[in-house]
Amino acid sequence: MADGFSDIDALFGPTPPGVSVRAARALASLASQSRELVGAGLESVTGRPVQVSDVTIRPATYAEIEAEFGAIAHMGFEVQVGFSPSESYLLGALVTLPDLGALIAIEMGEAALEDADFARAQTIAVGTSVRELLDFISITLFVGPLAGIEASLSDLRIGQIEYTMGIVTDVAQNAPAVRVDLALTTDAGQAGTVTVVMPEPFLERLADAAAPEDEVEPVEPTPMRRAATAETREGGAAPSGKASGTRDDVDVHPVRFPPLPEVRGGTAAGMPRSLDLIMDVAMRVTVEIGRSTMTVEDVLSLGPGSVVELNTLAGEPVDVLVNDQLIARGEVVVVDENFGVRVTEIVSPRRRATALGGM
Repeated sequence: MADGFSDIDALFGPTPPGVSVRAARALASLASQSRELVGAGLESVTGRPVQVSDVTIRPATYAEIEAEFGAIAHMGFEVQVGFSPSESYLLGALVTLPDLGALIAIEMGEAALEDADFARAQTIAVGTSVRELLDFISITLFVGPLAGIEASLSDLRIGQIEYTMGIVTDVAQNAPAVRVDLALTTDAGQAGTVTVVMPEPFLERLADAAAPEDEVEPVEPTPMRRAATAETREGGAAPSGKASGTRDDVDVHPVRFPPLPEVRGGTAAGMPRSLDLIMDVAMRVTVEIGRSTMTVEDVLSLGPGSVVELNTLAGEPVDVLVNDQLIARGEVVVVDENFGVRVTEIVSPRRRATALGGM
């Protein structure tokens, strides 16, 4: 393990600008558990063995990180970590372009990326790989006390470190941050470093979620009243200490349900075992380019030649929905003078289930 784990108390003291020791310990524990899982996730995305060879954790300021990466070619990512549909935090991740190209095995040279179309295609490819990695981490790392937490890619861009750090800073309301550097190696040797910026409120929330059960004050259960004794049922005196009017003649026992009828073969009799029953059911497939919120006044002012600005950037993947449920993302193409969509990503079952639960 990296030296950053050797003395958490000294590294994250109670004095500014560090974060609390409690939050630092939670982060160190998560980093220790995630080393093999992150490597396995990267291997599933890149198709070759990848290991997290070293982890370094230390306090940092947004200005320091902005100054460091402002001088080098890099790609910035905004990662959203949700603890519930109504509670989420934003992290920043940074990778230099040479390291990113070596890790994913795609062309990320500055000269090649000067072509806007090529840069857009490479950005889409990187985004697809990162989304797959975050889905893998959400399923494998966030288990036990952390079950239900989900990490997803909010946005990414080549360069523009001031924009990436600005968004993370604003969402965190300038709270102190911790920098985590993950050194990665492949079978060919050193593959680069991924730098993750985590604001203190996220770490404190992570510590709350990861708190062991023995740190939570137990709640005393309400005891069930026992069945009355024969003496009480026959009109005998109630035990001493009982309040007047208290009933002890109630028979309390677990609920008893009648047995369910036997089902042969694991399914109800007469029910089909395949999808044949719904194979001819029509479903509406919609491709959504983007959305826009407009006032009634803006709608009434529309006319021929009006332009409606959407919330999707040019070149970003479009959403493919079936019966208004997101199932995939893709890029717009032209097939024999007709528009079409080439699917580039299938939305994970976990993300689709989360979307359904939030409706």
